[in-house]
Amino acid sequence: MSLLKVDGLTLSYGEHTVLREVSFELEPGTVCMLLGANGSGKSTLLRTLAKQHPPTSGAVTFPEELGKMSTGRDWARFVSYLPQFEQRSWPLTVAECVRLVRIPHRGEWMPFTQEDRAAIESALAATGLLDLRDRPITKLSGGEWKRTILARSLAQEARIFILDEPTAGLDLRFQLDILELLAQLAKQQEKAAILAIHDLNLASLYGDQFLLLANKGLIANGTSEDVLKPDLIQEAFRVDVEFVTHSGSKRPMVLPTRKSGPETNLADHTSSGPQKLFKNG
Repeated sequence: MSLLKVDGLTLSYGEHTVLREVSFELEPGTVCMLLGANGSGKSTLLRTLAKQHPPTSGAVTFPEELGKMSTGRDWARFVSYLPQFEQRSWPLTVAECVRLVRIPHRGEWMPFTQEDRAAIESALAATGLLDLRDRPITKLSGGEWKRTILARSLAQEARIFILDEPTAGLDLRFQLDILELLAQLAKQQEKAAILAIHDLNLASLYGDQFLLLANKGLIANGTSEDVLKPDLIQEAFRVDVEFVTHSGSKRPMVLPTRKSGPETNLADHTSSGPQKLFKNG
């Protein structure tokens, strides 16, 4: 039984249509990589899955037991949503910020349980924040803040993680740690994650299912071998690429082709400078 089913979803902002007739399912034990160029609709799709944006038409359905959940607390125990950007105006500490997401598990005025404390400690450890637990979130670097909101998402212990660029702004070590953790949670606890990501190679290494958005629709849905193909990458990103096989995972790795050689003079592209390099289409 799928944890999430999207059927004929069309998304718009006013008169502007972002996506048309998108359909897919998300199964337990799956890490789903949502791919596409800037402006292709990834964030809008994730916001819709998280009930932050109403669909123009179509439906998003969840398991029958979730349909019986009538409160926001019930929803928060099932779905964890991490937006691409989030403000941090309140001077909470890192630990206090992460602790907030345990409220749906115990009630607003109930004391924290041992289970709550264990979930918080596990999330802080997984994101490398134990030494920063008492630092105000207003004093964090961009990468540290990103890890804090990701720790908050992990501490929620939801069944589905909806994550908008969770690895953006993180160094390579933390990118790998986060993706490895999501893969383990999915496989070992029958959870599922759908995340927008721009690094096609990291996506290939850790993803089970791949959704590729382009031309206001879903142009590919399948494994890395199904989706990471030269013609599809060209259609979605308008760049030429080559592929090699990863020696360990045997999955495809993307090698972009340079638009020009290192000896090329920018003035050769256009009389007005380098603007021609950033063309549409």
